[in-house]
Amino acid sequence: MRDTPNERQGAFAEEWVAREYGLDHAPHEADWYDAVHPSTGTKYEVKSTHRTVDNGATGRFRLWEDQHRSLAGAEGSDGQTAYYAFVLLDVDGEVVDVQRRHPRR
Repeated sequence: MRDTPNERQGAFAEEWVAREYGLDHAPHEADWYDAVHPSTGTKYEVKSTHRTVDNGATGRFRLWEDQHRSLAGAEGSDGQTAYYAFVLLDVDGEVVDVQRRHPRR
């Protein structure tokens, strides 16, 4: 695995969300989610971006179709729920805001 700034940012956001929501950080279980609630099995896919990226542009979250399809498909199956956790970071890499959203919305 490469150790790029984007990968470090993503890992930080995943770990932060897992800690904040009491989840098991499980980035290697599947490629479509990063964390799982230990008692309910709820899956979380964490997306992160900075308010402003290096070139001055506004940061954006990237959703991948195959991940989205899997996450949306998991929602409702066996009574489970699935979420995206969108993590917005400031220029220093600190969490500014987190929004949790169902993939079907």
